[in-house]
Amino acid sequence: MLDPDHHKMRLNLPPLNGLRLFEAAARCGSFKRAAQELNLTPGAISHSINSLEKWLGVELFDRSRALVLTSAGDHYLPYVKEALSMIAKGTSEPLASDAHDIAGAAVGLKIGLR
Repeated sequence: MLDPDHHKMRLNLPPLNGLRLFEAAARCGSFKRAAQELNLTPGAISHSINSLEKWLGVELFDRSRALVLTSAGDHYLPYVKEALSMIAKGTSEPLASDAHDIAGAAVGLKIGLR
């Protein structure tokens, strides 16, 4: 059941895909390697990270020579890694009782429709 005030709890979040691509590019050390890992083009990685940087109002990478994190990127990366890790953990943990409840409701719904 949704909280009647759920609209008041809206978080001010940057684009989540941009965070995922930022983490991959930082870990891989290049847009090209991140793109290969994620089956995207380097241009798509660059565009998404540029959008994230614009949203944040800071540069995350120094692109003058090799791809290197700026001090802002270096500060932000651990938070992004932790957030993505928490999402992955919450997604992968067994939700057996919830899955059972959903399956039971679906069966009840099918039976009720006949």
